[in-house]
Amino acid sequence: MKKNNLTLKTSSSAFTLIELLVVIAIIAIIATLSVLALQSAREKARDAKRIADVKQLKTALELYYNDANGYPPASAFIIGQALSHAENGNIKTYINKIPVAPIPADGDCTSQNNSYAYASENSSTYTLSYCLGGKSQEVPKGINMATPAQLYKDNNGHNSGCTIDSDCTGNNICLNNSCVNEITYDGKNYGIVKIGNQYWLNKNLNVGNIIAPTQMPDDNFNYNSIEKYCFNNNESYCNTYGGLYTWTEAMSLPNKCLITAYNCSNGNCDSSDDDCDFSTPRRGACPVNWHIPTNEEYGILETYLGGWTVAGGKLKEAGTTHWLEEYCGSETCNSSGFSAIGSGALSDNGEYQHFHDYCFLHTSSIIMNPSWRPGVNYSFIYKYISTAYANINQNDGIFDSAGSSVKNAIRCLKD
Repeated sequence: MKKNNLTLKTSSSAFTLIELLVVIAIIAIIATLSVLALQSAREKARDAKRIADVKQLKTALELYYNDANGYPPASAFIIGQALSHAENGNIKTYINKIPVAPIPADGDCTSQNNSYAYASENSSTYTLSYCLGGKSQEVPKGINMATPAQLYKDNNGHNSGCTIDSDCTGNNICLNNSCVNEITYDGKNYGIVKIGNQYWLNKNLNVGNIIAPTQMPDDNFNYNSIEKYCFNNNESYCNTYGGLYTWTEAMSLPNKCLITAYNCSNGNCDSSDDDCDFSTPRRGACPVNWHIPTNEEYGILETYLGGWTVAGGKLKEAGTTHWLEEYCGSETCNSSGFSAIGSGALSDNGEYQHFHDYCFLHTSSIIMNPSWRPGVNYSFIYKYISTAYANINQNDGIFDSAGSSVKNAIRCLKD
């Protein structure tokens, strides 16, 4: 029998040269994209680190300022070394090591402007320059400049944005997404001072139209026609010392509320006349987003400054330009920046009193059944600072048909 030899053919599958080249090209593209993505991620991480460094440095500089009453000189800001302040033999460190900016430089930044450059011509302010490769956390790319008031200002003059006051530093608040240390109200400028966690206007309010010392405000309060008294019935005194106001005008209430009956509890005051009801915080005659402080809010201020027995000295302007004498006890006059001055008061009989001797300031608080006034069911509280003492104290005014017992100045507090 004849056997047939069968030859089995097997087919093999292999990449052609073209297919191989396509695969290599795809791998190269994927690798390139991966490298670019990694590079971009690293650049973003370096920019984020730069912003974090600057924020940390701004915090350290503010702490330094609080202790030294000024920002450090440029000679004290050395990259890689600690930022410290020595006082009375004690050294306080605010940052253990001033950071080095991440390298390499990114974007259009160069090795020269990639470092953190600090400058301070005087102790009241500083600039801190840094450079970002790309926009990060709303900070634009390129060279930016931090100051006490802002995180950045680019070469085009654009300021850093903010949403709340704590986004800003120093005496700055957030207004229209910008950090500012001054506001304008009724055509007049007011600086801002931060004391503890409170923001105060740094001078007495001066808003409205002057009326005679024996005249009472119109019964219907109107923000377009607020009525004030000026010492000696002279507008120039209001420009310096602020206006003097009845309690109802300060509180943006009808004048008739001086003779109404009040019952107050937990910041809510109900009256026998619905037009006189109010709650705190109360804007009163203050700008929008500001209010007449309560007695309790003044208490927070006093506590922060070491208690009522010494707070007055820290609140009073130094010198004798606006006081009969300079006396702040053992404290440094006006160390708070509040700048209280002897604005005096107007009594209910139309006499201007205590000019340069006392600063009387309205509160929005009513005290019920004051034990020191038998037969009086309620009275409004006001604060006062004297030229001769270092404390801040309080008194109260009686509601009566002739008007409040005193017309006082107003100092507004941020909401």
